[in-house]
Amino acid sequence: MLAVIGLGGSFASVKDIDAFDYHLYRNQSIPLVKQGHYGPVLTDAERVVEQLLTVNHLTGDDINLLIVDEDNSSIFQPLLSNTEFSTNFFAVNTVFSITEALKKAQEVSFVATNNDKLSYSRTVKSNISTLNNKASIILSINQQYLDGVAALLVCDKALLEQPLSQFHLCHCYAEINALSALNYTKTSCNDEVSEHIQDFLSTNDINPAEVESILTGESVAEGCTSEQNKVYRHQHQGSWLNAFQCLSEQQIQASSGQKKDQAKTTLLTAVECIRTDSVNFTALVSLLAAILCLDQRYRLGCKQSLIQKKNKKQGAKQADNETPSITDWQHSPFYYLAHSNSYLSDKANEGANTRPRRVIVSHVGHVKDSMKDANKADIKNIDNNTYINGLLELISVSAAGIKKGDSFNVNNGFLAQQALKPVIFRASKMQLLLKLLKQTLLHVMDMISASQTLSFVEFVKQKNDLTYSINAQVDAQVDAQDNNQINARLAMDEDTQAQFCVVLLASSFITLVEQIQLAIAGVSVAQQNNKPWKTPVGSYFSGQAVSTFKTPKPLSFIYPGVGALYVNMGKDLLRLFPQCWQSLSMLSDDLAHSLQDALLTPRLIDEVDFNMSLALEKSLRAELANIAEAGVSYACLLTNIFQQQLGLKATSAAGYSMGEVSMFAALDCWQTPQLMSQRFRNSEVFTEQLSGPLKRLQSIQMNSPDKIKFTEQSSCTVINKTSNTTNNKIDKSSVSSTPEQPLWESYHIKAGLLQVESIIEEFPSVYITIINTPESLVIAGVPEQCLALAKRLNLRAIALNVHNIIHCELAKSEYENMLQLYSLPIKQKLSCQLFSSSCYLPIPITQKAIAVSISKCLTELVDFPRLINKIAASGETVFIEMGAGKSLSTWIERILKNSTQPITCLSVNQNKLDDHSAILKTIAALLSLGYPIHLQPFFSGSLIRPVKKLSALVSVS
Repeated sequence: MLAVIGLGGSFASVKDIDAFDYHLYRNQSIPLVKQGHYGPVLTDAERVVEQLLTVNHLTGDDINLLIVDEDNSSIFQPLLSNTEFSTNFFAVNTVFSITEALKKAQEVSFVATNNDKLSYSRTVKSNISTLNNKASIILSINQQYLDGVAALLVCDKALLEQPLSQFHLCHCYAEINALSALNYTKTSCNDEVSEHIQDFLSTNDINPAEVESILTGESVAEGCTSEQNKVYRHQHQGSWLNAFQCLSEQQIQASSGQKKDQAKTTLLTAVECIRTDSVNFTALVSLLAAILCLDQRYRLGCKQSLIQKKNKKQGAKQADNETPSITDWQHSPFYYLAHSNSYLSDKANEGANTRPRRVIVSHVGHVKDSMKDANKADIKNIDNNTYINGLLELISVSAAGIKKGDSFNVNNGFLAQQALKPVIFRASKMQLLLKLLKQTLLHVMDMISASQTLSFVEFVKQKNDLTYSINAQVDAQVDAQDNNQINARLAMDEDTQAQFCVVLLASSFITLVEQIQLAIAGVSVAQQNNKPWKTPVGSYFSGQAVSTFKTPKPLSFIYPGVGALYVNMGKDLLRLFPQCWQSLSMLSDDLAHSLQDALLTPRLIDEVDFNMSLALEKSLRAELANIAEAGVSYACLLTNIFQQQLGLKATSAAGYSMGEVSMFAALDCWQTPQLMSQRFRNSEVFTEQLSGPLKRLQSIQMNSPDKIKFTEQSSCTVINKTSNTTNNKIDKSSVSSTPEQPLWESYHIKAGLLQVESIIEEFPSVYITIINTPESLVIAGVPEQCLALAKRLNLRAIALNVHNIIHCELAKSEYENMLQLYSLPIKQKLSCQLFSSSCYLPIPITQKAIAVSISKCLTELVDFPRLINKIAASGETVFIEMGAGKSLSTWIERILKNSTQPITCLSVNQNKLDDHSAILKTIAALLSLGYPIHLQPFFSGSLIRPVKKLSALVSVS
């Protein structure tokens, strides 16, 4: 078994492995610059190799250099002729495939027993039993464009277990445990490839259900169209489908079972950020991608779905013998993702299986000897259903285990790789601030015209002093005496006076010029009107002078209810802030369930259209227990980001509806929050009584004079209505439940409380559950009655697709059960005040008080304006919506529109806006308001782990 202890990649436009990881995850194409000679790419290769050695504190004597060439080319000859480079290594070998390189790396390292051997199917295993203590660097370059270097540093896993070796201190990014290769020459080779895949899985004892992802890759002839490339990929993926089908049928026959649909457990994807016909280079890039997916804990998305476009019109009918049908994919365990996202371990699917996550690289290199000299015209005329000669390489990679004593942690530079950066300007007076903006504008324009080599990120890092978050640098070419006076004044202002602060968000010098020009035109007006200035991209000026040293600064976190969640919410958060993995793992032992991974990241076989999007959103809200747990988990994640990673501290907090549960969990009130997760899953209150089958309505049928008849189709019809009771308001008209017409629904209407109360007695099946603003509220009940009430008021009723009985009299039957559910030991006292809609006051942090607070909140009407006004009266002026969407921040602005104090309402997550941009827009506003924030991760970081150097051993007599 080989351990990967180093990885590197470099291109003309993407200089390091962190930048490559960013493009890979974002599926952002890396532009390849075709070089006229191989000098630059070989220089890059030397640099990448040197970095691998330096990081791990290894020397060339420890390394066998394996150069992966393409058909005995002469490209590497200058590198090998450089004695200063080549003679530094223990050995230098040339190989002609990635699988051959990995086998050679195993041989040159160490194999102790047969169980430790790297399995190499259809190849004679070497009988090596000596310890060489050597690692190998596998190096390949893009020989088509001469732009691109990929490299891996690998060694036998046994070397990492030797305590007196430098290898023992190296970080293991992943483990390579099986590989195989197949040369094929047939014109139609799907059957042969499928058989080889089956043999590979069986020989290496790999259960298809344990394969989390398959990364398929193809190297095709230069001149092939994108459509032909898609055909090759579909054929390649079809071979995997056929192999899994055959293995599944064998298992069914062995167990005498019946064929049934399989759960979507295996992601079928591809590396799309690089396109080249350099066979070995693309194979190594695919292997590099698999290692990054495992180490950085993400699943790789791709643009091409599993369904061939021409196949869509034919339904379940197969287009031809080579192309799988839609039905085949539907019944298979395969799915695709349109966007990359974090991998969350699924305890339910893992069961007793403790094997690490496994990814298989399946690479096909087309166009070998017979096609090398073919005309491009001939290549373009290749039939879509025909494979050219090629090489299939299969490599199994597994996640590395955590060393004993090490904490669970993930490091990366993903946040630092984001293009959008905050540029901060501060001054004590508006005229100084404007002068600083104008001088910076001139300086940047001069840099653009002079084609300065300084990168935009380096420029911003120089402009932003990350220690004090001030900008006191101005153009050195404009009136040096004036500049020195400004700099001295700014330094003095930082210590003694409140300051004006404008934060501009830009991704390049060009966009920075645009934002500065907008700021020069807008900040003076904003200051005169004492109102904020902001741009669509997120640049912000509060319009007021603020002190940066007043601590703690008032800040209120407001947690939304469960209905705010949406499909694909927060998919990048753990990539941007990987330090949160540790705290999340303490919150739950089943992150996939806690964050509702299957619902928020649906496993599909084709692209999502409008109707499917609606169906997915509806499915997400089908069960209250699921969305409630996900809402609480994401609230904890976002709170950890802002409090632990960014350094902000809330002085007060509140929750909207079930957001109160999120508040107590996210602010670390409970000793064992994971117990809440387990209780919620097993509670009949939110899985049967007040949600799902809504048994609470059945109990009314049995105990109320109002007769409700439930049919087998879960429909209900009111047969008779007698007197109207407080606890059992029932519809007096006929209603029926269908998939389109649920038994219970909540609606948002634009109406005031008195307006609805004046007629609600005429609609006994309708309840007022939440007051959002003085002009809008939520009603819930039997859908036909709710719609009739809205029609009576000549208003539009917007269904929220939340079929839960809460915030009304009917929910009070479950009050005692809720008390038990939410009664958990308290972890600590908090310095911030926690407001509750149960009493509209801060509540004491005790076990009983919290349980009572949540239970009363969920069984009584919520008056959100009253709650917000109480918080504002305590001195809070800045509110952050700590969850999905921006509904609460919009409502708070309306509620406090007549406040005598400037009110700022921010949201940290918005649908249709990526996570980084949403958070950065919030940070820009907070910086302008004087809140100190940790900005270092936005500018620096790397996925490469630092390695300690082994201390020299000294013999002591």
